[in-house]
Amino acid sequence: MRYFIKDISMVRSGVHFRTKIEHVPSGETSVIQLRDVDENGKIDRGSLLRTDIPNNMKVDFLNKGDVLFKAKSNHKVAAVVEEDLGRSIATVHYLVLKIKKDKALPEYVAWVLNHRKAQVYFGQNAEGSSFRSLSIIKKSILEKLEIDVPSMERQKKIIEISRLRQEEKNIEQELRCLKDQFIEEVLLKKVSQ
Repeated sequence: MRYFIKDISMVRSGVHFRTKIEHVPSGETSVIQLRDVDENGKIDRGSLLRTDIPNNMKVDFLNKGDVLFKAKSNHKVAAVVEEDLGRSIATVHYLVLKIKKDKALPEYVAWVLNHRKAQVYFGQNAEGSSFRSLSIIKKSILEKLEIDVPSMERQKKIIEISRLRQEEKNIEQELRCLKDQFIEEVLLKKVSQ
């Protein structure tokens, strides 16, 4: 079946800080900023800044299964919150999707958002910003993205194949690095002979 994103999720903006986020090592809240999600849609939990949220600031904390979408970035990447992050929030650079799990799996929705077809849609519908030349996807644009949503079983298969493909890419990258190191060492030995 085909659905609009708004039919399978609740979409909201991340948290807007009026000033620079103050790093408080003992802070109760983790903050996911743009730099904390890599190009493969993985959240680097170890790099999260910690802070304290003012009492008068209304925030919705992230939950396992939420999908983060980099809406205010030149790299439109979606990531799934795969584990409980405790009291954590995403900055305003993200749109947060709470997936209706009877309709779709969060990992599938993230896969679709990262797919070339969706990326073309985002490229055609992005708005520019003079601030750091960022392209912006508004909430309404994301909500109007129409996607195919197959059966849960098929979604699981797609997720698994995608995971295996990413694992293969990681191994290929590691092999390239090892090969480069080996060749460099051989060449150094040749120089010293």
